[in-house]
Amino acid sequence: MELITTDDFEWLSHLINVYQMDQNESVRLEGLCCISSLVDACHSLIPFLLNSRLPEVLALEFQTVDTTLTELHHIAIKLLTKIYSTDRPPPLNHFEFFDWNFFMKIIGHLKEHPSEILDYMVNFSYLIPEGIDNAVVLALESNPCPLLGQLLVKVVNEEISDRRLKFFIDIVEHGALYKELFYENDLDVLSHVVARELGNSEVVQIRSRCMECIARLAEIGHCDRMVREAVENFDLDEELRSRTLAVINRHLP
Repeated sequence: MELITTDDFEWLSHLINVYQMDQNESVRLEGLCCISSLVDACHSLIPFLLNSRLPEVLALEFQTVDTTLTELHHIAIKLLTKIYSTDRPPPLNHFEFFDWNFFMKIIGHLKEHPSEILDYMVNFSYLIPEGIDNAVVLALESNPCPLLGQLLVKVVNEEISDRRLKFFIDIVEHGALYKELFYENDLDVLSHVVARELGNSEVVQIRSRCMECIARLAEIGHCDRMVREAVENFDLDEELRSRTLAVINRHLP
C-alpha cells in the first residue's frame, strides 16, 4: 500500500490500463481481481477509482451481456459495489453510462447473483443526486422483479443500513411500483423490523431513516399497534412523528 500511495497511484493506473487494453481474458480477469483485492486492503483507494476511467470501462463490459454473466462480470459488479460504497458523489458522467439500459440488463441476472447485484443497486442508487432520474428505479419500473423485493426485505431483516432503507423509500416514492415488487406480508414484516430498530438503535441517522420508512409504510396501510408505539416514542422530529401518528390512527381502530 505504501508503494502505491508514494508513487501517486501509478501502479493502480497500470492495472487499469492492463484491464482495459489487454486482449487476453484471463489476464484481464486477474488484473480486475488484483484491483478488487487492493481495495479490500486499502479503502483509501476508492476515491481514486471513483474518479478514474475504470467505472466507465466496467460499464462497457455489460453492453454485450448474453444469457449468463461471466466470472469477469461477477467480479466487476462486486468491485463496483465497493467503489460506490463511498459517500463521495461520483462524477456526473457516471449517471450516463450506468443508465436505465445498464440496470435493465443486470436485473435480468438477479437470480444468478442476487446479493451482489442488490448490493450494487443499493449503493449506486444512494449516490444519485436530486435532479437526476434514478436509473435503478426506472429499470425496475420497466422490468418489475418481485425477487428484488423479497431480497431487500430479507437483508434489511438481517442488518438494517441507511442505504438499504433509502433504497426502499426511493421505490415507495415512485408511485405504485412497490405493489409490483413487494408482497403484502413482506411489507408487514418490514414494518415490524423497522419499528423495532426505531426503538433500539442508538444511531441518529438510522433512527431518522427508520421513521421515514414507517411514514411511507403507514401511508400505504402497513402499520399496527407495535408500529404506533414505536412512533409514539420517537423524539427526533416532532412534526414527522405527529403526521405519521395521524396516518396510523386512521388505519387502526
